[in-house]
Amino acid sequence: MDSMMSGLVAGALSGYFEVFFKNFKKEDFKLNLSGSETSTTLHNLEIREDVVQEALGMPNFGVQRVFIDKLALKLKPTQLKSSPMRIEIDTVDVVLSEPWDKLPPLPKVIEKFMQDHLPDKGKPGSYGFVEQMIDGLRIDVRQVKVSVDTVGKYKVAEKGAWTPPKAELLVKNIALYTTNSRWEVVDLKKAREFNDNRPEIYVFKELTVGSINATIADGDKNVPILVNTKAVARLTIVKALDNQIKGISVNAELPELTATLVFESMGSLAAVSEGIAACMSRPDTPKPAPVECPHLTMITTISVPALKVQLLEKEGGDGVQVDGEDLEFCIAWPQNFPVNEKTISLYAGKLFVREFSAVNGPSEHPLLGPSPQDRGKDPFKVIPPLPKSLHPEYQSLAKEPALYYMKGLIRAPPEPPKFDQELQAVLNPLEIVVRPESVVTLMKLAHAVLPHAKAIAERRGIKPPGDLSNVMVCDPKEPYEQLISLKMEFSRISLIVPAPIGAAYNDLSINLTDGKLMSHPNIPKNNIWRQGICGSPEFPNSATDVSSTRESLLEGAAQLTKYKITSKVEIAMKTVPDAPAQPILTIPKVNVDLTAVIGKDENGKGHILLNEGSMHVKEIGGRLTQVQYKTMVKRLDELIPLIPMIITLSQSTTNVEVPKSNLLFFVKIDQGECSLCNDYRELEEKGDSGEDIEMLARMKFTGLQLCFENMEPRKLAKVALDKLEITAVRDGETKSALYNPNAFISCGSESDPLLLLRVEHCGVDAPLGEDGKAVPLNLEHRNRLALRINGFRCGANPNPAAKICYFFLDTERNFNDLLRTAKRTKTVLQDVDFKKVGALAKSRLEAMDLRPPDVDIDVVIDDTKIHLLRDYVPGEPHGNIAFQFKKLKVDRSADAPDTTHVTVDVEDLALLCNKEAEDGVTAAFTFDPLSFHMRTDRHINPSTGKWEVSTKGNMNQLNVDVNPQHNDVFLTVIHGVKKKNLQKIFDGLSKFMERKPGDDDVGISLSLTDGGTTGSTSGGGGTSAGADALRQELRKLSTAIGRAEEDVVAARTEKQRLTTSLQQIEQETGKSNVLATATRAGNLSVLLPNQTWGKRFFVLSGNELSQFEDQTAAKLVAKITVAKDTRLEVVNNVPNCFQISNEHRFIIAAGNDKNMSGWTNELLRVQAGKGASCTLERVHAQVARAKQAIESLANASDLGDRAALIARIRELEQTVAERDAKIKALSK
Repeated sequence: MDSMMSGLVAGALSGYFEVFFKNFKKEDFKLNLSGSETSTTLHNLEIREDVVQEALGMPNFGVQRVFIDKLALKLKPTQLKSSPMRIEIDTVDVVLSEPWDKLPPLPKVIEKFMQDHLPDKGKPGSYGFVEQMIDGLRIDVRQVKVSVDTVGKYKVAEKGAWTPPKAELLVKNIALYTTNSRWEVVDLKKAREFNDNRPEIYVFKELTVGSINATIADGDKNVPILVNTKAVARLTIVKALDNQIKGISVNAELPELTATLVFESMGSLAAVSEGIAACMSRPDTPKPAPVECPHLTMITTISVPALKVQLLEKEGGDGVQVDGEDLEFCIAWPQNFPVNEKTISLYAGKLFVREFSAVNGPSEHPLLGPSPQDRGKDPFKVIPPLPKSLHPEYQSLAKEPALYYMKGLIRAPPEPPKFDQELQAVLNPLEIVVRPESVVTLMKLAHAVLPHAKAIAERRGIKPPGDLSNVMVCDPKEPYEQLISLKMEFSRISLIVPAPIGAAYNDLSINLTDGKLMSHPNIPKNNIWRQGICGSPEFPNSATDVSSTRESLLEGAAQLTKYKITSKVEIAMKTVPDAPAQPILTIPKVNVDLTAVIGKDENGKGHILLNEGSMHVKEIGGRLTQVQYKTMVKRLDELIPLIPMIITLSQSTTNVEVPKSNLLFFVKIDQGECSLCNDYRELEEKGDSGEDIEMLARMKFTGLQLCFENMEPRKLAKVALDKLEITAVRDGETKSALYNPNAFISCGSESDPLLLLRVEHCGVDAPLGEDGKAVPLNLEHRNRLALRINGFRCGANPNPAAKICYFFLDTERNFNDLLRTAKRTKTVLQDVDFKKVGALAKSRLEAMDLRPPDVDIDVVIDDTKIHLLRDYVPGEPHGNIAFQFKKLKVDRSADAPDTTHVTVDVEDLALLCNKEAEDGVTAAFTFDPLSFHMRTDRHINPSTGKWEVSTKGNMNQLNVDVNPQHNDVFLTVIHGVKKKNLQKIFDGLSKFMERKPGDDDVGISLSLTDGGTTGSTSGGGGTSAGADALRQELRKLSTAIGRAEEDVVAARTEKQRLTTSLQQIEQETGKSNVLATATRAGNLSVLLPNQTWGKRFFVLSGNELSQFEDQTAAKLVAKITVAKDTRLEVVNNVPNCFQISNEHRFIIAAGNDKNMSGWTNELLRVQAGKGASCTLERVHAQVARAKQAIESLANASDLGDRAALIARIRELEQTVAERDAKIKALSK
């Protein structure tokens, strides 16, 4: 019985082995019976290359060798229905290489085998003993070695630097076995019980892999990509009852995918990837032949529950880490699909990018990742999921809304006019977080990656030597060449800049919400190009602009690749974690259209004729408060180190040939309104209203258009603006017939735009040659500037202007803070070769031609008035000073290659003093309206070869009339300037330039020089000259200090006078007017002695914090003197609560975060010695000490000796430097 069964098995297997092994001999295949087990061993088997190539389905790769050194077959003849037959293989060697000659069609060995073994139509087959035995087969392989070798972009036999490196794959401990439907290893009879009473036959098999190792052999180095990665795959095979296979699904899982790459290895990985891409895009790839056998449903799914990829600066160094959860890729070939069409899906549950430190590991704060608060919507409710398995009980790994899900259809190759890809995608809330602590790390990594990025770009550009005209060049299809149908929805993409760790909570964010990204060749044309400056040229020579002639390019294009983006844009700030963000700038909807106009060369290769983009915004609005502005300045200071990082990255393309493409971009904003406001009013203006917002200024505009063109070598920019209004927002109504005193700019009309500007640069140099000789002008290519301004109205009122200036000066960052940031940046970049960077910048500057360009100018400014004015106060004199002209015209052009002219025409220039009284407005001209004409001609003198200039002009009669009315109006305007507003400007400047305690590491160092020479000085003349110069500078400084001392003495006298007057008033009335000198006041909640909360009115005046019963400040409850030893602490168990204690203790609840910050910051400022009460005395002491030091130094008799000593010290320093240089040279 055993021998008969062994013979039956040997006969069945021989048919399969004859197809797959080319050196298999049927007569040598015998099974040896030993006890209850039958076995045989085959050696040195070669699998047929055409079978493997057909199984891979890729004619681009030639299978050079598939070798099995040892194959053992073991089975139990009497237990074949319950115990699997086993095949054990020691080593499989697979060599894949790209063929040099033309690619043949795919073989059809397997297809013919299936046709021979499948039942004929109308004749039912059977799922018998042999089929069950094959389905229950178990295969164990000790290791599989795969080598992949590609040719690269250029198909030449000679190998060199242009040839991609070889990729090698080593897979160990492979086991393929049959399981039940729950993937459990059981008796084969139990495994088949799942098929009872089912219309199909299901075969479940599991494949386990002990380890996967992938390396790249690049020259003499091996670059590891994957190291000891485990894998498991579950196969579901569906058959009809006649044994015809209906479908196969493979669900592979990499339980933990971990990889570590260094910057140096990225070049090898990029070269291998580009080599495979070039191989797969060969132009001689044969068209897939129709599948003659029954078409199976094929599904392959690869899932990664946990991903960790590290990209490091060097082995054991810092870098970035990418962490992923629940990643899944699926590709399916349904039974009814054409041979070149497949469906795909990509699922990403979570994805994070973090900083990685060699010391501390990955950061807990991701740079990129899903929103922790809002996970978004279920993507499967938007896009129906793709079936990922044929298992009837399959369950997906998805447990919560994914960060990203994409589903689509791909065709390779597509048959026009069908698409290459048809995709749908959903992106749930994504956050990009740039923390101040991360900036320095990113900057260092950018500098470290720079040389490797350059190396990749240079390697990509290497070509084989010799004539390449007859060489096959395989360029992968560029993304812009593909026909794509795309529809992606994203709920929110946020760029967040938070406060430093440990600081008060504050997030500044840029948010794109409720957005869509679409791509389709049939996206409707954007009519925005037919409007405004792009649709109706307004300037001479603009008829040839691309914005006016683009239609012809679009009509002649071989292909249009279009993208459309719509989204809401918002810049916002959040100061409390759970509170909603406060918007700074809001765009309800922005429409962005991007189009690549593609042309084709004679070989059918696509190239970009024009990159075109447009952005249309119907409305934009914003409001910037003082707190928001201060926070933005902080973020700017913290992000300063990003600047050198960006510059460093921009150098990665130096000396790399980059194809240039034409660019056209247009922006149109229909209308906008933005306001500027303080978070709280000045104390004297606040009163009892409780208002916490003071509007300072508002800007409104309509019809803003920007257009930029880059058509080498010409660059062009155009700007248009219909109306503009910038107005200070003031209390009360202005009832005046004069120009609005609150309006800084108020201009534009219904018919004509306010501004039209066109600047064109053609790369034409200034007409100047060697030795100052003139160069003839280029009349064909001219740089041009054209400007039109119509109806411009401007007003300068110092009072609101002072408040607005103080708004921007009042920040928590000053000049020394910026210097400290720069110093920290330099410290972090201590390993950067700044000499090399400086030399590169110097060479670029030397290569630039910094002479003024040769430009034609056409400027016309009509109906312009500029006013100097004052606030409108009922009952007081009112007037303004107006500077105006009817027309200003400037024209510069070239008449001939050796001649240019410049003309200036002014019509009705006038200066008026307007005075308003009860009977109306009277205007007085300072001089009669003046008109004049001036012309300057330049031409090349033939005898000298240099440019010569002549000027002539004329004007009408000038009549000057200055009378008392002019003086009256002038004084009215000047007296309207409030002193306190100007004082705010000076205070803001002083605060910005303030030097704080502890700033000794940042300062300005003075170096004494002897007339600019360095090194030693000979004789006494140099020393005497240095001493005299030093004395002269010291005398100047002493004079300035003297004036400062006089000002301080005067201020002390005035302060003493006011203090005396105030004390007299207090004695007479019995009341203390602390509100007059208060720096902050307001109602706060305080913990009373009975342990209940009550309202009290607090006033901070000088260095005293007083508590009153009400806002009249009549009855004092308690008072604390703020000194150095005063304790100021935050109360953690009560929101926005702090306590201050000295002779008394106040526990105060501020009510909100803004109020809390305001009070604590002011108390700390007073405690640090920066309060108003001690500033004057401190300044006086500092001035006195400075004056004494300078006078003693200037009058010193040994000043000449000191200058000589300085010169001697420099000489010694030079000697030491020369000695060190010699020692360094000898050590080498």
